[in-house]
Amino acid sequence: MRLLDIVNGPWAILPEFHAEIQDIYKRHLKGDKIDVKSLDIEKRDPLASACLVSASNGRKVESRGTYTVIDRVAVIPVHDAIAKRMTFFMDVCGGTSSEIFSRDFAAAQNDPAIKAIIPYFDTPGGTVDGTAEAAAVMAKFRGNKPVIGFTDGMICSAGYWLAAPCDEIYISSDTNPIGSIGVVAAHVDVSKRMEMFGQRITEITAGDYKRVASNYSPLDEAGLAYIQGQLNHIYTAFTDFVADHRPLKIEDHKAWADGQVFLGSQ
Repeated sequence: MRLLDIVNGPWAILPEFHAEIQDIYKRHLKGDKIDVKSLDIEKRDPLASACLVSASNGRKVESRGTYTVIDRVAVIPVHDAIAKRMTFFMDVCGGTSSEIFSRDFAAAQNDPAIKAIIPYFDTPGGTVDGTAEAAAVMAKFRGNKPVIGFTDGMICSAGYWLAAPCDEIYISSDTNPIGSIGVVAAHVDVSKRMEMFGQRITEITAGDYKRVASNYSPLDEAGLAYIQGQLNHIYTAFTDFVADHRPLKIEDHKAWADGQVFLGSQ
């Protein structure tokens, strides 16, 4: 998948993080080379700290793939931006692969030595692609073992999509951001930039909607309507899923699914 396809695709993520992703892409277009290894990105790892504390208390701690087992409880991190597969953005900013999360969650559910699972959230959300599938995997196992969601950070957008099937969700304080249920997409018109390099791209298509929102021309009404229609469909799937798995009424979805971020006891 092209980097542009990732940027233009539908996201369920906080606006400020989506803007940051757009900025990274713009820098990439300008030719800036990001040396990932040299980046001084602060990476908080409370999971590792919890494991060290548990070990010091004489509890049994095991590492299995990308998650940790503490006293027969699997702790699976869902941190930073969520994407289907490990991507360039994850190299820069850190993140969680929904494919790897699904694999680990299923493995923990199928492991008779594990008695419960804690998805450990601290995420602003991520791509729609892969998130619905991972949430469906969680829903399939619902009732098999206790699944307790926890955050000492945030559970927003695509993160809440994944948290919805948890039996219970706990937050560490009254300031934890939760929610931001909604979907966003961006259309990046690169035609002017191509002209600056003396290039003009003519796309030849078959099918009225094949390139209705082409990146090589300004977005017109037909392209906008097409993208809006897709987002509306994803939004409905998102809100229906949350309403099915949390004590919320879909009839009242505008009260809890209008993109608002709620804090703590709100």
